[in-house]
Parts: sequence; C-alpha cells; structure tokens
Amino acid sequence: MLNDAVQQLAKSKSPLLGMVKTHVQFEGNQSTILRHDDSIGRYPLSPVTADIKFEALKLKDYDNAHYANCIDHIAEQFARGFSGVAYKTLDKDISAAGNKLDAGGKPFDENMLLEMYNKLDHTFDGEGNWQPQVLLTGQKLFDQIAGKVPSEDFKKKLEKILQKKRDEFNLREADRKLVG
Repeated sequence: MLNDAVQQLAKSKSPLLGMVKTHVQFEGNQSTILRHDDSIGRYPLSPVTADIKFEALKLKDYDNAHYANCIDHIAEQFARGFSGVAYKTLDKDISAAGNKLDAGGKPFDENMLLEMYNKLDHTFDGEGNWQPQVLLTGQKLFDQIAGKVPSEDFKKKLEKILQKKRDEFNLREADRKLVG
C-alpha cells in the first residue's frame, strides 16, 4: 500500500512518469523497449533510488505529517531519478532514429516545429483526424511555445504536412497484415 502511494505521488510529480501505464521491476541487467516499428532497444539498467533519514531518538516524536512529508520526499526523488533516466534513454533513441531536432540555442520559431512534425510518423483515427503526439521539451522551450498563437502560414504548412502524413498512414494501414 505504501509502495502504491509513493508511485502515485511520483507520477504526479513527473509528467513523463505519469504517462507510463505499467512498469514491472524484475531482476536482470537490462531493460528493453519495443518500438512502434517492432525493433527492440536494449539498455543497461539504471538504478533509481531514494532515501530518507530518521533520527532514532526522535522517532517517538514524529507525527503523521512528518511521515507524509517523508513519503512525498521519496516520491520526489523517484520522479526526478526516473525522469532523468527516461529522458536520457529517449534522447539516445531519438538521436539514433534521426529524429532529434536541436535548435542550437536559437529561439523557437514555427519552422522548427514544422520540421519536427515532418520527420515523424503520425496516426489518425477512423475519421482521418490527426492524433498528435506528446511533445517532450525542456522547460525553457516549453516557456517559449506556451501560449503562442500559430500563424496562418504555420496552419497551412502544417495541414499540408498532415495530409501527406495521413496518406502515408493510410498506405501503412492498408498494407498491414491482419492476424485472425
């Protein structure tokens, strides 16, 4: 029960961790990631730890608020540790796939976002509506993007990219082998 509480708190502190539906801890020396193209990434395990310290002589003086604060502190450490490992793994995979977009310190502009969308495969629902991906950014880039109103030129270029990606998606779906 305590483990579940720590996991839920950690998920609330890390958006990336919150997106992980299931995580199973096991013995071994690596983790694997099954990618959308059915290739497998293998990565050495990266330990994520958390610790708290109690003063033995003060244990009898600790109240529930103190223990709740300790649990929150553990969750914060897990969230920070997991996020660091996950972002490092994502960076390695995204770079290897050729999908990393590095602005080289330049301020964000809409063309960067269009370039990124053009690199990615996209999915669409049964009515052909785009199912946008989750964008993972650092805080600095997030602050630059948040609240920006896209220009009409951006909207037109994005729609052109999405139409091309919709056509590619439909071809992939038509070529899928159905298992029955």
